[in-house]
Amino acid sequence: MWLKNNKIPMIFGFSLLEIVIGIAIVATLALLGISIYQSYSQKSNREIAKTVLRQDAAKMEQHYSQYGSYLDNSNTWPDNYIESYINGTTGAIYSVSFVPAVPTLANQQVFNILASPVQDSIQSSDPSGRLCINQTGNILENATANCATTGNSWNSDLCAGNITTPPAVATCAYDDNCSNNTICGSCSAGNGFPGSCSGSYIGGACSGDCSGSFIVGNCDGNCSNSTVCGSCSGDCSGVNQNGC
Repeated sequence: MWLKNNKIPMIFGFSLLEIVIGIAIVATLALLGISIYQSYSQKSNREIAKTVLRQDAAKMEQHYSQYGSYLDNSNTWPDNYIESYINGTTGAIYSVSFVPAVPTLANQQVFNILASPVQDSIQSSDPSGRLCINQTGNILENATANCATTGNSWNSDLCAGNITTPPAVATCAYDDNCSNNTICGSCSAGNGFPGSCSGSYIGGACSGDCSGSFIVGNCDGNCSNSTVCGSCSGDCSGVNQNGC
């Protein structure tokens, strides 16, 4: 007796595991594509901002050539020399401001213009952070809100070769003018003593109110939101020690 060969029809398709793997691959490729696009957009917007900052700096140089000062007759920043915002393809991406907002007499000879990423914009996650330009035309990335740096600052050029070049000072202590300054040596002010060292480039150690500064040496006191190349004691919240 002959038996017939019963052929079982093959079912073509994908198993559940294959489908899951396929979805994971597609999702990974999509995330990679989004990341690449975001990085490209951030870089493009950053270059737009740098171009605008250079244009603003050129206006300030024209003002200086005409008046011998970066400030106007009332020792304030000149009006309408910078825009409030820098726009990219998706709208406002950076806010723009002078630093410090209220200038000192030292700003007759120096200026800083800061571009800060707009919150919730694509630039808010840009690894280059804030951008700052000064009277030398140098543009600093990853600047602090005071235009100090998370890396070697242009301000250090004013202290090169143990020669203090104005508007830099050698040291500063218990003085209201220690803040937002270039101090080639140490700074001691604030936290129970007159004055402040905040927002400054400090080539030595800092004690007292040292917040928002770039400090080459050690910091003792309010060191919050500063870059500290040495040791930190006191309030060290938000301190960066990787930019030295």
